[in-house]
Amino acid sequence: AAVAWIVGRANGVFGWGGRVQIKELMDALGLPPGSPSQRAQPFLDALGVDRYQRLDGQSLGTPDLLTSVTRQRLMETRDRLRGLDEQD
Repeated sequence: AAVAWIVGRANGVFGWGGRVQIKELMDALGLPPGSPSQRAQPFLDALGVDRYQRLDGQSLGTPDLLTSVTRQRLMETRDRLRGLDEQD
């Protein structure tokens, strides 16, 4: 559940505006209700993610853990920001 939570959080599946509730994840895995975020912390530490940093795709350090939708959104944001920089 902890690894699923990390990858889901990084891809915007859980949290604000997410499509899935943590309860649904826990139910699907046959686990009791609760948040896997505390159990995820050792994995985040191993990835070098600052525990006070908002978890998003860039935080995981590799695009391998991102869905194609998340990678596309990041590239569109990058391109939009580059366009703003070129206007200056």
